[in-house]
Amino acid sequence: MRNYKIVLLLLLLLVASKLCAQKDTLYFNSKWNQTDKNNAAFFRLVPLEKEGDLYKVEDYYISGNLQMQGYWSNLENETLHGKVTWYFEDGTKSIESEYKNGVLEGANTIYKEGGLVSSKGTYKNNEPYSGSFIVYRLLQTYTNGVLNGEEISYADNGTIATTGINKNGKRFNGEFTNTQTEKTTYKNGRNDGITTSYYDLNFTQKKQSYAVVNGIKEGEEVSYYEDGKEKARGINKAGMSYNGSFYNEYTRKIATYKDGGFYGPLTTFNDQGKIISVREYVNGKVSGRVMSTGLFENKACECEYKEQEPFNGEECKGYDVYKYVDGQLVTLTSYNSENQDEKIEIQFFKEKEKTKKLVNLNGEAYELIYKNGKAYSGQDYNRISGSLTTFKNGTKEGPFQINKKYKDYIASGNYNQGVYDGKIEFENLQSKASTFCTYQNGKPIDGTAIYKDTIVSYKNGLKNGLETPMRAYGAYNSPFDSISRNYKEGKLHGQIQYFEESKLIAEGQYQNNKPFTGVFYEYSGGTSYTRKTYNEGAQLKEEYIAQKFKAIYEYKDNKLQQGKFYCNEELIAEGVYKTDGPFEGSFAILEKIDKNYFPEKYTLTHYKKGKKNGDETVVNFNKNSIEEVTQYKNGKILIKTIFLPFKDKVSLKGTYKNNMPFSGDFLTTLAINLPDTETKSSYQSVSHYENGQKSGMEYFTTMGSNMRVVLDSVSYKDGKPFQGNLLEVYNSDTLEHHYENGNLVQTNIYTWGLSKKPDAIVRYTDKGYKTSKERPSRDITSYSTEVIYTDNDPSEGTAIITGNGNEMGRFSFSEKGISNASFSFKEYDTNVTIESIALNKIALVFDLENMIIKFESTLKPMTTIKPSDVQDWLRLFYFGDGPASFYFDGEETPIATCMYKEGREYNGVTTNINKNGSYNYNLYKKGELVEDQKNITKQQLVQLINTKQ
Repeated sequence: MRNYKIVLLLLLLLVASKLCAQKDTLYFNSKWNQTDKNNAAFFRLVPLEKEGDLYKVEDYYISGNLQMQGYWSNLENETLHGKVTWYFEDGTKSIESEYKNGVLEGANTIYKEGGLVSSKGTYKNNEPYSGSFIVYRLLQTYTNGVLNGEEISYADNGTIATTGINKNGKRFNGEFTNTQTEKTTYKNGRNDGITTSYYDLNFTQKKQSYAVVNGIKEGEEVSYYEDGKEKARGINKAGMSYNGSFYNEYTRKIATYKDGGFYGPLTTFNDQGKIISVREYVNGKVSGRVMSTGLFENKACECEYKEQEPFNGEECKGYDVYKYVDGQLVTLTSYNSENQDEKIEIQFFKEKEKTKKLVNLNGEAYELIYKNGKAYSGQDYNRISGSLTTFKNGTKEGPFQINKKYKDYIASGNYNQGVYDGKIEFENLQSKASTFCTYQNGKPIDGTAIYKDTIVSYKNGLKNGLETPMRAYGAYNSPFDSISRNYKEGKLHGQIQYFEESKLIAEGQYQNNKPFTGVFYEYSGGTSYTRKTYNEGAQLKEEYIAQKFKAIYEYKDNKLQQGKFYCNEELIAEGVYKTDGPFEGSFAILEKIDKNYFPEKYTLTHYKKGKKNGDETVVNFNKNSIEEVTQYKNGKILIKTIFLPFKDKVSLKGTYKNNMPFSGDFLTTLAINLPDTETKSSYQSVSHYENGQKSGMEYFTTMGSNMRVVLDSVSYKDGKPFQGNLLEVYNSDTLEHHYENGNLVQTNIYTWGLSKKPDAIVRYTDKGYKTSKERPSRDITSYSTEVIYTDNDPSEGTAIITGNGNEMGRFSFSEKGISNASFSFKEYDTNVTIESIALNKIALVFDLENMIIKFESTLKPMTTIKPSDVQDWLRLFYFGDGPASFYFDGEETPIATCMYKEGREYNGVTTNINKNGSYNYNLYKKGELVEDQKNITKQQLVQLINTKQ
């Protein structure tokens, strides 16, 4: 009996163990989104078996055949590790790769169906290193992390589309694809030959082809319709359209050129290929007949142009028809987009002024008269929203109704001198509740108003009482979507509450506009936010939260005491603060990037007695890799290692002496010398040092981990550039300095980054240098300069400026600044003179038609004047500080004055005259434009300035 019980117990345990070993099945669709069995393309058995620290993963086709086999090092993030193999459904291998914590590291082989090898290569740190690699119809060959050898692209049908040879990371010979539907030709490293784009992925239906010489359009360009018929044919010259017709697929226009200027028809198509307008040009100006359809299906307009302006006839734009008589717009008729025969609004114009007449759906008629291009008298009815505004003498005056239906409220009342005045009523369309608030001179005084989606109470002109949102308005990554808070006499006082989807998530109490007790959020958009905790006015805690990174700071007596830092919820650092600075322990800081992007790196630093001591590590938590390690001792840097492969090195390691590079290899971001800017350079350099001096080769590459492409390089001798090209970024320009045998012989200036052709060239002589503009514009003076050094000293000399072959002026420079400036030239139909008053001080005069502007400017002192400063010499004189005075022609007393800072309006009034003889008025206070009036008469301008003064 006893034996029977033992056997029964063993059987029960065996059944239980089998039941426990049974696995569930997860089903996935073709996009690997989880689904049910009926819609599945793949499945996986779970839970996964664990082998040591790894999880074994096996995925299957719905047929039951193996689809993938490999390992995960992290179950939650599904991090691939070790050898991973994917299979075709017939059981043969499709891909075989080696991973290290989610990063490709080692052999990678891609197979064709049937078992033949398609590509075989080796990865280092997730980047191709050696061998061949195929990525979406592109087969490339690498050597030591650099593109070298054959590159083949395939059409969608599997046939070879292009074959080319790369050399040292750059295209060298053969055909290459620029996009999935465009291919081009290279010869000896230059983009020479024909570039052709196609309508299809099989490169059979030509869309456009053009000849290229050294990367610039030169020669014939032909565009085609999808049926193969020719659409446009022309000749390019120096990268610009010169003779013939040209199609631009982005603007959907066919333009005709003669000798580099518009001449002939300019045809515009809609996205269905229908012609919507045809304009005739003569010598770059619209002239003759213009045909247009706008968005109308069965309406065509025709208008005669004179001197680039519509003269007689009609123009169709969208669902509007503009009618002109003898150069004057007489009517603008708007039609219903759904019923294109129904007129919904007519605007009448007389002597450039318009009268808008509209009848709403209720048959109510409204009329608004314009003057000087602005609403002047009558009522403006918005047929879309139903809003109504009354104007009198050019100002909002009288009854109005603003229908903010998309924001769920309506406001109505009266304007006085353009601002709310008196009793303004608000209707909350959500709650159907009505409130009102009394306004004086546009400011709320007493009552409850709705402003920017918020219901606000006022008393004696100050916020007082509860302020509540009308709707959730939270942004992506915000911890809350609405806030309710209390005010007392204009200051935050009392309860504040934070909500997410109408659920209370935190609350606190303010006293006298300061956090007092509770939890308070700070969020200004972007991918991070801060949560602070207070008790009776004393800060206890601050939490900084940004996706996978979190920092928790503890306070005592309002002083920072301790910090704990987490990544993926794991504690990565912990340290003690003293006098608000790191003192003892380890500390982590998240990288600073644009607030709209997700950071992916943090820097982990060790401190001892307030100084950096030990390793400072840059960790990429998305890639689960270490990118940089810097060793410190007593606050001084000793060694820096950057784990980026470059040429034959797997990392860059350099030692320091007195915090300066001393020996080894160093990676440096080229600095941008612009004050008050967060702009970062696009380039970095790899330098080698010996005994504190640069030695050997310095290479220049693009920013980031992609350092395979070397843009330029220069050799060093005795710590100075000797042979090759040295890159510098200065005032956002990229300077390429060319050295021969230790001598600087030429500098190429690029305005928009390195390209095939520089914008300007500096050629050095024994006595100085000369500059020339290499990309001339049709409309802008082409400057060239000559600089003559004083006693062969590059810090002192004279610059002579030439424009279109004629001397425009000259100035002297030294380490003290600029002097002896004297210029007289014409730019944009404006006569300009520049004369030095004293060292770093000039008188600048702009003589316009009917107006003169005099500017007394103090220039920014510059100890060094570089060739790029001289080439862009106007920047030296136009960005100073000082007063500008505006004069009517022939008058000695200025009509307006304005103080400038760094060439920008700061305090005062500016004005200018328009082509039609009207004036503009601009009022600035502390660099901000606070008021502007456009297209006003001279009398109105004077009256306006006198009133403000």
